[in-house]
Amino acid sequence: MSSITSRLASGRLARSAVAIALFFVGWEVYGRTGRALAVPPFSEVISELKDVLTSGDLLGPTLGTATVALVGFLIAGVLGSALGLLIGLFPTFRQVVGPWVNAAYATPMTMFIPIIGLYFGLGMRSQVFLVVTFCIFSVLMNTAEGVQAVPTQYFELAKTIGISKPVAVGRIVIPFALPYVFVGLRISVASAFAGAITAELLLATDDLGLMMMTASGNFQFVKLAALTFYVALLGFVAVGVVYALERWVDGRLRTGA
Repeated sequence: MSSITSRLASGRLARSAVAIALFFVGWEVYGRTGRALAVPPFSEVISELKDVLTSGDLLGPTLGTATVALVGFLIAGVLGSALGLLIGLFPTFRQVVGPWVNAAYATPMTMFIPIIGLYFGLGMRSQVFLVVTFCIFSVLMNTAEGVQAVPTQYFELAKTIGISKPVAVGRIVIPFALPYVFVGLRISVASAFAGAITAELLLATDDLGLMMMTASGNFQFVKLAALTFYVALLGFVAVGVVYALERWVDGRLRTGA
C-alpha cells in the first residue's frame, strides 16, 4: 500500500515539475520574440534577480514587506477563524452577519484606500489593515464551511454520551474543520504578500513596493519582472510553510499527542 502511495505521489510531483518547466520554457520563448517589452526572457529575469540578491539590496525591503504581510496574516487568521467558527455554529449569527460578510467580500478593498489612509495614516498600521482585508475572508468562509460540514450525527452522539457543547466544539468541530481552515490559511498567506505590495504601492511607498515602483518608473522592465518573480517566490515559500504546519498538526492529531 505504501509503495502504491509513493508511486502516486511521485507521479503527481513529476507532472507538476513538467508543468512548471513548460511554463518557464514558454516564458523564455515568448520573451525572445520581443512582442511584449514588459515580458523579458526568463533567463534575463533570473540573471537580474541573481544580481539584485547578491547586491544585498533586497534584505531590508524583504524584511519590511514580510513583516507587514506576516502581521496582517496572523491577525486575519485569528479573527477569520473565530468569526468563521461563530458563523458555522450559530444559525442566528450566520443570518445576521452572513449578508454583510458576502457584501464585504464582493467589494474591492482598494477603493477604501483613501479612507484607510485617513483613519490609520500612511504607516505600518494602514498597511497591516489592508493586508487583513485581503486575507480574512478566505479564512472566515472556509472555517464556516468546515464547521457547517460537521455531520449532525456527531453532535447527537456527543449529546447522548453527555458531552457538553463547548467540549464537543473542541473535540469534534475544530478537528473536523481544521482541513478547511488550513485551506483558507494557505490562500490567505499568499494574499498577504499581494496585500502588502498593494499597500506599499498605494498607501506608503516603501520596501519591495518602492523598488517595484522605481523600476517601473525608470522603464527597467527586466528588474521589475525579477522583483515580481521574487515576490511570487516569497508567497510560494509561505504557502509551503503553512502546508508543512498543516501536515504537522494533522500528524499530532492522528497520534493523539
